[in-house]
Amino acid sequence: MLRKWYISNNDTTVPDNVYKFTPAVPEYGQVEQDFILYPQYSNGSTFIYPVKNLPTLTAPYLNSWYKKGSPEFEAETQELLKYGGVVSERTAYQNDTAKFWLGAVGSGGGGSSGLTGMVQNISITILPSSYSVYDQAKFFAKLGAAFYDGTVTVWYVKYHALRWRPITALRKYYNPNWAPYLATPQHPEYPSAHQGIFGGGWGVLERAVGAAKLGNVTFTVRTDWPGLPDRTYTNLADAAAECLDSRVYSGAHWRKAASDAFDLGFAVSGYIYDNLDKILYGAQDAPKW
Repeated sequence: MLRKWYISNNDTTVPDNVYKFTPAVPEYGQVEQDFILYPQYSNGSTFIYPVKNLPTLTAPYLNSWYKKGSPEFEAETQELLKYGGVVSERTAYQNDTAKFWLGAVGSGGGGSSGLTGMVQNISITILPSSYSVYDQAKFFAKLGAAFYDGTVTVWYVKYHALRWRPITALRKYYNPNWAPYLATPQHPEYPSAHQGIFGGGWGVLERAVGAAKLGNVTFTVRTDWPGLPDRTYTNLADAAAECLDSRVYSGAHWRKAASDAFDLGFAVSGYIYDNLDKILYGAQDAPKW
């Protein structure tokens, strides 16, 4: 059933708001999309978060994204037209922000894998120096599970909501020559996998060190994107806000896709933090390393 819309960008029978293959973008050497990435995640098994709970957790999100014709859609689309295209009103710093938080060398914009390493490195800085090797191992097990289970949750929504990408909507209704600043990933737009990762990381960190600590901590982040300098922040919220903005600046997402994905990742992370030990070890004692 889901595969019915994985068709040519030139097919005019696909309704508005519905995902279809994205058009060619010569600026990045991209031909018209002819395959879809990671549909198996939408049917995947989680590590810790109960799969049976996914329908209930995700139900509020499946039809919550803004539709063409709504004031909210128009407002977010105007933001994309202003800041998300090759031709835009972005500052030089905002140009770098789009690339910095992607952090995936050679992706051209089409991947989010670099963000997991960035959040891991942020965590290394923020965790208390009193953490033992065992404490660190348990924390990073929870962080890794939050990344993966958050990704499965986001993909569950992606392939049920099946929302079109900005390039499809903006070229049809606003500017036939509009091109995103960075390459568009080859899967449905809503919600953002990138931000699901950060939401999961935030959730695990908050449970580990407390919200107050995250609001008053200095750390430096390094990106894998060539030629960009490190960035230093004095609280996690500023870094998270920039990371969310980066998906709008890239032209890959409307803002709601990023903010909702963050919330989904955060929701999954709380369950993982509280239950990883119980599920992995059951009635047994946890190993003493």
